[in-house]
Amino acid sequence: MISKTIQVKILYALALLLILVSFWIFGRFTVDDAFISWRYGLNLIESGIWNYNPTTFDSTQAYTNPIYAVLSIIPALLGMDIVLFFKLVSLILVFASYFYFKRKLNKGIIWLLFLIAQPYSIVHIFSGLETFLYVVLLASLIISLYEKNLKQSFLFTILLFLTRPEAWLFVGLVPLYYVLIDFKAQNIKQVITRLIKPGVILIAIVISYFLFHYFYFDNILPNTFYIKRAGKFSLSTFVMYQSFALPLLFLFFRSRPILGILTFLYFAAASISYSSSELMMDYCARFYYHNFASVFIFGVFLWSQTNLGTLDLRVNNDSFTKSLKLKLHNVLGSLLVLGLIAVFALSFRSYGWVATYYPRLLNSHSELGKQIHHAHEDHSADIGIVIADAGALPYFSQARTLDYIGLGSGKIAHEGMSEKLLGEYQPNYILLYGTGDSIHNYLNQNLIYEWSQKNGFQFLGNTYWRPEYTLCVYSNLPSESLNFDFNKTKEINNRHNKEFMISDIKRSPFHYWHE
Repeated sequence: MISKTIQVKILYALALLLILVSFWIFGRFTVDDAFISWRYGLNLIESGIWNYNPTTFDSTQAYTNPIYAVLSIIPALLGMDIVLFFKLVSLILVFASYFYFKRKLNKGIIWLLFLIAQPYSIVHIFSGLETFLYVVLLASLIISLYEKNLKQSFLFTILLFLTRPEAWLFVGLVPLYYVLIDFKAQNIKQVITRLIKPGVILIAIVISYFLFHYFYFDNILPNTFYIKRAGKFSLSTFVMYQSFALPLLFLFFRSRPILGILTFLYFAAASISYSSSELMMDYCARFYYHNFASVFIFGVFLWSQTNLGTLDLRVNNDSFTKSLKLKLHNVLGSLLVLGLIAVFALSFRSYGWVATYYPRLLNSHSELGKQIHHAHEDHSADIGIVIADAGALPYFSQARTLDYIGLGSGKIAHEGMSEKLLGEYQPNYILLYGTGDSIHNYLNQNLIYEWSQKNGFQFLGNTYWRPEYTLCVYSNLPSESLNFDFNKTKEINNRHNKEFMISDIKRSPFHYWHE
């Protein structure tokens, strides 16, 4: 018989091995959308302007993660590689999460390691977006509410408020929770007195946030809200998202009914929003991961509680309590395993795409953006670009950019695309989805192409991201002004994921921890 201590060591070794394998393959991933938020720090330091573009024209709140947008000021100020900086932030977040949850989860910390070991977790940890931070904060908030730790609850609420907009709901739900649980035991005056100090701090931060965005961007809500609010609600997608939250209501039924109902309602509201949003960058089931991973971590917390015999079930019969705890412990363990398998299956179709994503991005969008900046280095702020991929290429070009999807343009979000707006942006480069000199019938591409032909734009070539993903590049400047090898992007990136991945996998992920 293998002793229990050795079994635990074997599990830890297996988890760490899986983490290393997943990290080697997927730790190289950085998503294009991350550069949208990072552009704010760069523009603030380089131009003194807090905007998607290095100009006050078309002021737009294109980010939904204020924490990451503000953090991007640091590498811009220090002249540090932005990708490397946020990879280090990701590492700090992982280690901080491990040591924080080690106290909360006790022996269940091995479950957290197995969660991190999943490819989809490594992808979200190192993507450059706030996904993993949101999951960690959300799980931490639910645990603090379960433990009735008021100070921590309000702290995590503030951090969540500054991380993702769906978490704004907790500004109301968290104070409501403490009012409801304390109201029976105390009078209303005592309840209000207890909430005054943290409540005032929370309200001050919320009001300051909204006032800043209202007066600076002329809109309270992020630009993504106005772009994505017209999406069609999908009931089947909602049920799938909410399925991860259903165990919460069941697990809380005896011990924390108020918390169970409020958290279930939060996940329901978030799932409705997710189900009606058109998420173009839905790599590794990103919104599913929001719900699943946070519920998973809290599930491990409850599992560790039942394992230690401390879960409050509000029953008097000792034998019944012991039996129920044992059953709950076993059911929870089964659900955790099934959850890991389910999300792995949901994410499976993204893995090859994700593993080759950032190397392809460096060869195409990033390099083209750098070459545009280099060609017009003395007056890059006077150069205009029209493109739908609003991240790396605009970031490196440091040019004013019209994102014709609208995420980076408040004018498109509120007024729509028009020839008038194109004239106001005065683009010099236009990039449209297409092959050869033939563009796809997509969004406003026909309008933009017709405008470009009226204004003397000439076709320069195709930049390849992958075989089915190419951009037609047009310019009204002399072709020799841009020193970019279009054929090289085709040579490197015009390969399917399997072929690309086999040739690239020998390189360590650290090879791609740079701009």
